[in-house]
Amino acid sequence: MQGQFPGAAADGSVWIGAYSLEVAGSGSFARFEPEAERENARALAAALDQAADEPPPAVAAIEEFQESADEVTSRIEEADRLVRTAAAGDLLQLDNLTGEIDSLLDLFTRLDKAGRFEEELKLMRSLNGLLALTLRWLDLIRSLLALLRSAKDAGHVAGQAFAHHELGSLKMCAGRPDEAARDLDEALRLEEAIGDVAGRCATRHNLDSARRDALRQGVFGRPRGIQRLVILAGVIAIAAGSGAGIALAIHGDGNHQTTTTTPPGSHVVTVTLAGKGTGSVRGGGLACPTHCSVSVADGRTLDLVATAADGSVFTGWSQEVCGRATTCNLTVTQAMTVTATFAPAKDKQPPTTPTGLRAVAVNANQIDLSWVTSTDNVAVTGYVIYRDRLKLTTVSGTSTLYHDVGLMPSTGYIYSVQAVDAAGNSSPQSSLTKATTPAATDKVPPTTPANLQATSVSSSEIDLSWSASTDNVAVTGYVVYRDGVRLTTVAGTVTSFHDTDLDFSTRYVYTVQAVDAAGNSSPQSKPAEATTGPG
Repeated sequence: MQGQFPGAAADGSVWIGAYSLEVAGSGSFARFEPEAERENARALAAALDQAADEPPPAVAAIEEFQESADEVTSRIEEADRLVRTAAAGDLLQLDNLTGEIDSLLDLFTRLDKAGRFEEELKLMRSLNGLLALTLRWLDLIRSLLALLRSAKDAGHVAGQAFAHHELGSLKMCAGRPDEAARDLDEALRLEEAIGDVAGRCATRHNLDSARRDALRQGVFGRPRGIQRLVILAGVIAIAAGSGAGIALAIHGDGNHQTTTTTPPGSHVVTVTLAGKGTGSVRGGGLACPTHCSVSVADGRTLDLVATAADGSVFTGWSQEVCGRATTCNLTVTQAMTVTATFAPAKDKQPPTTPTGLRAVAVNANQIDLSWVTSTDNVAVTGYVIYRDRLKLTTVSGTSTLYHDVGLMPSTGYIYSVQAVDAAGNSSPQSSLTKATTPAATDKVPPTTPANLQATSVSSSEIDLSWSASTDNVAVTGYVVYRDGVRLTTVAGTVTSFHDTDLDFSTRYVYTVQAVDAAGNSSPQSKPAEATTGPG
């Protein structure tokens, strides 16, 4: 990023006075220069003064905030991507970020007004890095102050600790160690109250630096270079979940040493959620899917509890020692990822029986069916139609109509309908209803369908297409045969069919026959064959 943003060093860092801010995560740190940077330090100090002089903005009537949790999560993920992209040096111009940052700041403000603190805290993790990279100090400080107010209103101790830690570290960058120590002291007190071991470690480093700088400022009139590395926002990943980290390095005579964000003798445990069901995991400072990582002292037992959401069941942990019980007592001896899997709960309740079935003969070879929608505890996914007590076809669960074509003139047909759901539960069949087709007057059959093509699409599907037939009145339908057995009938305006749920590596032979409104049928087409793909 060097040369892309004013005051930016390489690898996603920004120089501020005797320090450099790193936003590329805990794996990369600042490069050191012999001379301290002063312009950014002055700008940061001015932003702190301006933010302190401004009264808190009045919150007008809260407009309806319609963004769903999924939409907000998507925006937060995009913000995190921008931080990583900018830190990697892939954004060549500052203008590429300005519009995105303004949009994210607007989202942050609306989350704050709507009282959606957990999402506000997640968004601040990424905004922290973006605003630092683009030197928007006033926006950064205003956002942290707003976050602190919201955390206090919500009683969210970890959020208050995070905001105090960030504000204290920024004040240290601006050459205000006394003010920094007050914020860092409060952050340390809050972290001790919630047992945040890793957060206390990072805060103690910064607090020690602030106190030393205050001492030197009193003796020498200004802070001097100290050859150490202080972690500014390791708590981004510790107290608030994953996100781009910001590291603070003090530079002076060209030498430095590094420390780690993970306390000695501790390991990071990360929880992930998997499966088609939904649920959550809590325990030991975790509240996944909101907060899914925690630092645990070596040898400590972490008690994790999995809770399935309505309509889901918990099926097990990835760690064998946990088994399938909802509570996992895990002794932590190394960094690890624990996956909790949830599946949809088994549905055993069938839909209600379809009612109001009517059968109306439209012409000599078509009868139209209609019925009243069934209900289900989850959802009706289909209706099975029976003709003369034999299964005819299945239609979508959103449909309550069916056109039965290709019938014989002057013939009576009996129908019933059955509802099914996604779990395979079936309702009883509806009451029977009967209709009789009228006599035919047209004696001319349609022409034979031509150019039948069968194409294997997958291991379970073959697609058919053919050229339209003609008739002296109108072609009303095409009857599709598979291996010599009638498969289905499609409308006379349709010249294709997708045959699904087939066996893999199997050869199938098809023919198509055209019918008209009088029940006249063409000869079957020339056969076409295809073989499904391997399984």
